[in-house]
Amino acid sequence: MSSQLRRTLQIIAPLLVIMLVGSLLLGSGYNAASARIAENKRQLILDGIRDVFPREYDNELLDDVITIKDPGLLETPYPVTVYRARLNGENNGVVLMPLVTEGYNNLIRLAVGIAPDGEITGVHVVQHKETHGLGSHIDQSESDWVKAFTGRSLTNTPDKGWNIKAEGGDFDAFTGASITPRAVVGTVQRSLKFVDIYGERLYQ
Repeated sequence: MSSQLRRTLQIIAPLLVIMLVGSLLLGSGYNAASARIAENKRQLILDGIRDVFPREYDNELLDDVITIKDPGLLETPYPVTVYRARLNGENNGVVLMPLVTEGYNNLIRLAVGIAPDGEITGVHVVQHKETHGLGSHIDQSESDWVKAFTGRSLTNTPDKGWNIKAEGGDFDAFTGASITPRAVVGTVQRSLKFVDIYGERLYQ
């Protein structure tokens, strides 16, 4: 090996080592960030499920899951995630994660718990970008508005009741913001109809 080549290798070798180490560090940092994002998303879902579904179950809800796309019934092109609760081998309710597409600012993700008899066990706003102090009142951290859905069903609330009070329905709106609550109410009603129509097929 010539002295010129040896000197060249002596210069290049440390640079190659630095580049390799840097690539490894970047890769590990990306993997760690991805893992944190995934865990944060999982925690959001778990928080929503715990808030809306107080019923007992003995299966792993996050693993017992399906997605169904029904644009006609749900009035959205997005698939709906359905978590199935089971107790001692029996179906014990579902938690749906529908998207509200008619909100004032962007999409709103809900968690809607529904018992086998078609009664709502709870509604939780998982994610939203509604204007603070207006549409953001749908968020359970700001008000108890979503609690008005608990105990509701297609049986005890007629079609006309699934609207805001200003339009003849049963649900409050917010001062200066009617679009968002109206959209949430509509999505919750469609979620009940979705479960009613699909019935036992949701558990298969």
